[in-house]
Amino acid sequence: MSEEASIYLFDVDGTLTPAKSKMDKTFKKQFMEWMEGKSVYIISDNSLLHIMEQLGSDIVHKAEVIFACEDQRLIERKNTNRDWEIIAEGEDKARLASALSSKLNKRRARFFHNNFIPFCEHYSLTETLRSLGCEVVIVTSPQDTLNHILNEGS
Repeated sequence: MSEEASIYLFDVDGTLTPAKSKMDKTFKKQFMEWMEGKSVYIISDNSLLHIMEQLGSDIVHKAEVIFACEDQRLIERKNTNRDWEIIAEGEDKARLASALSSKLNKRRARFFHNNFIPFCEHYSLTETLRSLGCEVVIVTSPQDTLNHILNEGS
């Protein structure tokens, strides 16, 4: 893998968890340790509540940005007190994409996902992120995701 990214984006189903399931406890422990000091964005077609159920509130609150497509919201953690701010919301997909683009702000980013996923029904998130210069890493399972991130830079 190439040099370390400054932002890491992760799909949930099939990337951080088995599809539609909760995160494995062993994976969760390793992922939480890896997250320390990194800018991690979680992106899902599900609601924030569903994301919390799958990943656990500890992972969600450690992430910097959550993009919950079902809620049509892009939210950002504002401080260590777990306060959140809505960056963008609503049905205007272009506005949501623009808000995500401004968050990336030309920083080196890497997006991990397991397949072609829709971007809030109408956009291909993968293609949107590629157009923003984000490296896309296709993984086959949560363990594959872990292997990629733990071996980064080696």
